[in-house]
Amino acid sequence: MVLLLLKFHHNQYPDVLIMMNYIQQLHYWAKGDLLQAKIMLAWAFIFCIPLICYCFKINKIFYKGLIIPLILLVIMLLGYGSYLLITKDKEVRKIEQQYLENQKRIISKEHSKGKANSKSYVVFKTIWSSLLLVSIIIYLLASGMYIKGFSAGCIILFLTLSITDTLFHARLNVYLSFLQELSK
Repeated sequence: MVLLLLKFHHNQYPDVLIMMNYIQQLHYWAKGDLLQAKIMLAWAFIFCIPLICYCFKINKIFYKGLIIPLILLVIMLLGYGSYLLITKDKEVRKIEQQYLENQKRIISKEHSKGKANSKSYVVFKTIWSSLLLVSIIIYLLASGMYIKGFSAGCIILFLTLSITDTLFHARLNVYLSFLQELSK
């Protein structure tokens, strides 16, 4: 269907051009999320899991403190990264099919859903940044090595989550801007 739409000249069929642009933008957005999901999984397998194994192996209290926050990070990265890899393609195909059936309804629905997700990202980025700041302060003020290790692990955890949500939010904002232009 999409290949047939490419054959039409955009001046004769402006709706076709808009349709192609939306579908193209939807795929760019999805590809970005899928790439980030792969990076999340790679970060878990290449950095976090080996560091956790090292922390279990070495007999120093500081490294024992790193274990709990890093395990939480691995669970979050593997859980959400896997979820995106499993569901994103299916979600995009569903949205694309619905868009071909009723463009205005889907643009409105996606815009509403995107705005709600954007608000969630703002809240989570604020939470992660606040907890990152608290972790840094605890690290600087703590005298015990376990607490220093725990707070260092929390710094890694909250920095990673903050960066992850910032990147998801940035891509979502581009998608929302495009939807805003289409709904004018």
